[in-house]
Amino acid sequence: MKCTAGCDNVLAVSACGGVLSSGNEFVKGLIDNEGGIRVLVRVVDPKSWYSSKAREKSMRALMVLCSDSVGYMNSLKNYGFMDHILYLLHNGEVSVQESALMAASWLSATSDESKKAMGDAGYIAELDRFLDAKSFEAREIAAETLQRLLIVPRSQKRFVQTDQNVNLLLQMIDPEEGNSGNRKVLLSIIMSLTFYHEGGKKILSSGYMKTIEKLAEDQVLDAKKIIRNLSSSRIQSIIRGISHS
Repeated sequence: MKCTAGCDNVLAVSACGGVLSSGNEFVKGLIDNEGGIRVLVRVVDPKSWYSSKAREKSMRALMVLCSDSVGYMNSLKNYGFMDHILYLLHNGEVSVQESALMAASWLSATSDESKKAMGDAGYIAELDRFLDAKSFEAREIAAETLQRLLIVPRSQKRFVQTDQNVNLLLQMIDPEEGNSGNRKVLLSIIMSLTFYHEGGKKILSSGYMKTIEKLAEDQVLDAKKIIRNLSSSRIQSIIRGISHS
């Protein structure tokens, strides 16, 4: 089956998605050679006239088509796929937002360059917004994606500059919030922030330390590690203060 200019209609997009999910490498190459990546990205483009269903199918098809290929990922970048996903995360219908969130998660796992580009583009603020979504799956995907992006030092710095970001993370680990399912990921993010001086300061001054201490008392290992890291930072700050006095 060829995916030619006919991909410009919704039925062809649906067919491409079905063929791509089969994992047939020959068909993947054929679709790429016929301009399928460009067409599918055009369907995802928020300015295009395509339906929400077509956008969702195109996002899924692109994730299958472009997996494990640096060349395909470069094509996505050149065609503006990352910008389209960011826009849909903020402005799309609920079902489109969910597909865009999955696409963002997929992008964050493709390479270090993608992580850096997503942090620079503004993905962190959008993912932070999904941490208290009604859907548990959305909260989980957002937390895991945010965890990947915050590996990048400049993204960590950007994240902690906004008090609300840190406070929301700390609020979400409160047992009374009922987010025990993704608490481990959230604690892992908080722990990564303790290695960044400003991150540790924000956590200590947030007013949520009692929540972390309570989890540590309940033998939550990551909470214990966070307290240990913060205690070490406090001691180092005291030592620096003495040495400069």
